[in-house]
Amino acid sequence: MCKRLCVKESEYFKPRNEDIKVEKFILVKVMGGSTKKTVYRYTAVVQDVSFDNGKPEIELLGMKSSDKTRKLFIPQPDDEFVVDMEDVIAILPAPIINNFNGIVTYSFEMEIDVYEM
Repeated sequence: MCKRLCVKESEYFKPRNEDIKVEKFILVKVMGGSTKKTVYRYTAVVQDVSFDNGKPEIELLGMKSSDKTRKLFIPQPDDEFVVDMEDVIAILPAPIINNFNGIVTYSFEMEIDVYEM
């Protein structure tokens, strides 16, 4: 059994359009790197959802893991981006919100399988 959110074992694996809502936390894939062929996985929070021909466009605020356990994340104010539903890997359980000296962090109970730049 995997102790982190593993795509193959996750009960959150196949999100539906109606599952994507503002303030939900998701695991999302993003193409990047110099050749745009590297697939990164980020934790993000949904800021807005709009529909284009019935397909959702999801506005996100990216978060960066701040420890080696990949359970604690800090929002990145300059990391706003838009993805399609096909890029959503999983909807994450609600994290615990912490405030350390004015810095808001989000703590998940399980390790999140991110692959960040």
